Amino acid sequence: MRTYGIDAHAHRAALAGHQGDGPATIAVLAGGLDRDYPSGNADLAAAIRANGLTLSELPPGSAPTRYRFLIRTTGSGGCCTAYPGPGVCPL
Repeated sequence: MRTYGIDAHAHRAALAGHQGDGPATIAVLAGGLDRDYPSGNADLAAAIRANGLTLSELPPGSAPTRYRFLIRTTGSGGCCTAYPGPGVCPL
């Protein structure tokens, strides 16, 4: 979740355009729910927690790793109908 580049832009756009009920975006993490990664996007993480959903298959404390990003990408595709990129599910 909350990586730099297209993922962050897609989450920010979904949050900015959100007008209705329900979550604005879904972030699928490559680490535990307690890990804001990268730390430079802490503001985005807080906005998603307030207005979206954050999902992880990993227990708290799990660090994001290269392998876990690959696993996360497969999970992202199954959670939404519009799929702009890995880790991003605007609703």
